[in-house]
Amino acid sequence: MEDIKKISVTSNEIEKNYSICIDEIPNDDFTITKVNGCIGTESRSVVDDYDYKSKIIKSTYISKLGNFLIEYCYGPAGNDPN
Repeated sequence: MEDIKKISVTSNEIEKNYSICIDEIPNDDFTITKVNGCIGTESRSVVDDYDYKSKIIKSTYISKLGNFLIEYCYGPAGNDPN
């Protein structure tokens, strides 16, 4: 559950950062070029940020899962002498 909350918080932070940049563009200068300056061409910067953050969260989860399996499954099972 903690990891799901972390994903939500991270998503909100990313959205907030891009929104601030877009909100700072003056109305009379609001062009696709200026928007692309904030979010990247075809929203590439946004996609890259989400991809990067999700990989960090996934790798943390995989590490925790591996440690759990070692501690609670493989450790108690012991070594197979055969």
